[in-house]
Amino acid sequence: MKTLFEVINLDLAQEYTKARKRAVLATIEMDAQTQIEANKAIDEMDIPEDDENHHWVQKIGKAAGADLLTLGKVQPENMLAMASLGNEGFSACVKVATSSAREWNNLTIAAEKELNQESIPSTML
Repeated sequence: MKTLFEVINLDLAQEYTKARKRAVLATIEMDAQTQIEANKAIDEMDIPEDDENHHWVQKIGKAAGADLLTLGKVQPENMLAMASLGNEGFSACVKVATSSAREWNNLTIAAEKELNQESIPSTML
């Protein structure tokens, strides 16, 4: 059976409105208590109830951010999707992409530094 952690952080992570999260939640097989806890967690999230523009800006922007971090440039399919949202949507996607890539890069650097500190004996420093 799925855990609440798995449902919230994996199954629902790519949905950016409460309505979309609830729609996906309804398709997931889980025990009654996890269902109740997941619905409560969704209710407490600071995201729009139902805003398609917000969802798509977040979804496409984060995909473009992953492209920036892993490939160094936005892939054509994500660039076309961003452009299809109009000028305001494109600009919003660029902001989401760059801020996401920057945040993930900073987290990666911090984790690598922590790993290096843990794996190098203090006698070698």
